[in-house]
Amino acid sequence: MPASDHDAHLDILSDFTNEDRARINRVIERIGNIPSSIEPSERLHIVLVELQIAAERRANARLTDATQNLAAVTQQSTRELKNATDALTAVTRTSTGELKTSTDNLVTATNSLGTTSDESSRRLLYATWVLAGATLVLALATIALVWATLAHGESSSSEFRNGSSASSLNAGALTTR
Repeated sequence: MPASDHDAHLDILSDFTNEDRARINRVIERIGNIPSSIEPSERLHIVLVELQIAAERRANARLTDATQNLAAVTQQSTRELKNATDALTAVTRTSTGELKTSTDNLVTATNSLGTTSDESSRRLLYATWVLAGATLVLALATIALVWATLAHGESSSSEFRNGSSASSLNAGALTTR
């Protein structure tokens, strides 16, 4: 709590820019120049209107800052998501190639079952393990992409919520003082 009315005046003005404070002080000084025929409530109304204008300008500046920050975060997240997608594409290509090779080996092993049973069984088992490994790598890469996509969506929306709610709270705080 401020110790005096003067301190309260300074506390209220601390949220405003120097330009806003100068404008408010000019209005306060002008009150003395308002003809005495004007009701005190009208004088107060003039000051309140000027305070409202200053508060709205400050809230708009904060909203602009929050919007610019959101744009920067969105661009960064988009770049990170693109990098993750590119990495997943590379892993998918590699895994798909391994999967095709394993499938070919499996077909070859299956076709040669009639020749030597032990050799074919070993080839079939090896091809099955390679196929399972390639499938696992592909599944993990897909999970990584989904995770990156969800993280990107969540960080963008939380930044927007934080930026816009902070600005609206600040605007509300400024206009109610």
